[in-house]
Amino acid sequence: MSSNKRNAESEKGGAAKRAHFRDGVDVTSVLAFASRNRKNRYFIPSKNNSVAEICYGKLMVDSGCSGVLLPFPDGGVQVIERKFSPTRHEFTVSSSKGTGAIHSLVLKIKSKMSQGFSIVLNGELQPVSLPFLCFHLGSSAATELEQVDWLDQNRKNELHSFIQSLNALEAMERQHVLVGQSYISQMFSAQLGDMMIFMNKDTWTNYAANLPDLIATFHDIARPMVERYDGFHDLEDEDHDAGGDEEDVRLSWDSDEECIDELYT
Repeated sequence: MSSNKRNAESEKGGAAKRAHFRDGVDVTSVLAFASRNRKNRYFIPSKNNSVAEICYGKLMVDSGCSGVLLPFPDGGVQVIERKFSPTRHEFTVSSSKGTGAIHSLVLKIKSKMSQGFSIVLNGELQPVSLPFLCFHLGSSAATELEQVDWLDQNRKNELHSFIQSLNALEAMERQHVLVGQSYISQMFSAQLGDMMIFMNKDTWTNYAANLPDLIATFHDIARPMVERYDGFHDLEDEDHDAGGDEEDVRLSWDSDEECIDELYT
């Protein structure tokens, strides 16, 4: 996505927020938000997101994830090399837990300069940075990484062992981001009903009395975004073997006759 298009979408989102003031509540205090879908998962209802300036359209909030788990980028190794110079970054390969039936590897990247990585959610640059990045490695990504010259031999051996251990199986590539504790722990979050909001950890108390109004307002903001997001209710936790009853999760906006104030008062 071009920078002009991202800016346009960001401005559009900002206009939506300004248009949804309710009783003088300052909705600009909310820096990101997620909505529950029919799979009972909380996803960002926007495709205007990025991590370390890599764009992602599918992000699920997962408090059980220790970091922010990223799909290997489109463009593969070339994108990694272009954005993360080996002279300025450290690369490690390790096994991951909870990334599916096959415990795939992850490529962990940290800056040698102690610089964090930016994160943009709902078109808003967040006031915190991520201390490290973790890219999920499926079969294809691991095979590609095995050929680079900037990983030491021990890391390559780990990749080779992982690929060999699969035999005829294939470790699928991750399709969406897990937004976990390396972001969540730096923010204040509030969850109620079908909405989750994130605020500045240092200043959220200034708005504590208005939290119910804030969440209700963002419910109104999110509703048309969810409706426009094609396939939002089909987004699933890729690590989870979904049960059939999860298709029947009832959402607060299912009935036009029900007032949202009933849920948030």
